[in-house]
Amino acid sequence: MKVEVGESLMRSWLRHAMGCQLAELNWKPSSTWEKYGHNQDVMDRARAFFRDTLGIDVFKKTTKSSQLIKQAEIDVLGVKLALDGRIEAIYGADVAYHEAGLHYEDTVVRILKKLLRGRMAIQTYFGPIPCTMIFASPIVGKPSTDPLHAAIDHVRAFFGECQLETTTSLYVNDRFRDEILIPTLEASTETADSSELFLRSYRLIKKFRLAAPREFGDAQATARHPRNGKGPPSQPDASPPATRTRQTQRPETEPVSAEKIIGWAKDPSRKVHRILAVAVRREPLPREQLVAEIRRLGISRDPYGAVASLMTNGGKNYGLVFIEDGGLVRFHPGIEEVVRHQDWSPG
Repeated sequence: MKVEVGESLMRSWLRHAMGCQLAELNWKPSSTWEKYGHNQDVMDRARAFFRDTLGIDVFKKTTKSSQLIKQAEIDVLGVKLALDGRIEAIYGADVAYHEAGLHYEDTVVRILKKLLRGRMAIQTYFGPIPCTMIFASPIVGKPSTDPLHAAIDHVRAFFGECQLETTTSLYVNDRFRDEILIPTLEASTETADSSELFLRSYRLIKKFRLAAPREFGDAQATARHPRNGKGPPSQPDASPPATRTRQTQRPETEPVSAEKIIGWAKDPSRKVHRILAVAVRREPLPREQLVAEIRRLGISRDPYGAVASLMTNGGKNYGLVFIEDGGLVRFHPGIEEVVRHQDWSPG
């Protein structure tokens, strides 16, 4: 069976970063499985919803849900089990890796159909279980990025309208790097499974000291100060002065400064103020609940990305404010007291 590099990466990510004990590549339903309904109503409602909101026929000539489900294939299906055997989380992840960027002829329609069909397949064979649907691509150009974000917002609205408990996530460009690629690479030292081809390839490169996770974490700085292609790669101590200063001032495990927190608290119009206001009221809580509350309040078009931006330093992120501990999002202990002493009211 041919294994795509993006699919191999997503399988490793689901296993090692998201804690899935089961992660199957190219998951397809079996005709022998018992079905939980046929979801014809969901399909009909989806066709009408996206025709009315986006002016597209998302399923084109396919009219029967049974036919649509037969066509279903999820690049990587991940299942996370609790210790008592209950399904704790289920993930349906589709990934597209094209070195020149995502260039489908009908990008939005194709991705919407993947997400909707995958969600319907999970509902059909797993029953009414909450799940996370993911589309990921490391390189997506601006002409496709904005329409994709808008389309994903409509998918979330549709799932909510149908009362399908679903978290829909879009990982592209920087978010793909920061939340999928880097965490997976950092897990590679503890992984010896020969079936994980992406990580095996990375370990080979790392063995010859050609790459390390930290270098990938500094990708934005590298992009701002590219090498001219002449001579060998620069060593860490030869990095540009501005980059060295930034890394010294804010290591990856150090939280944002108290001054930054105080500044955010003084400006209730900012998204970050409103997000922290939610967290002060509700923290600690699972990341998905925080994301859901941010989405419900309309604070951010990409609530998952907004939370992630508060969990890492560097680049265009807000900076390290939250940590994840025991499955719950909490304030970093280094700035928790400062956060709680601020006024996070609407103003």
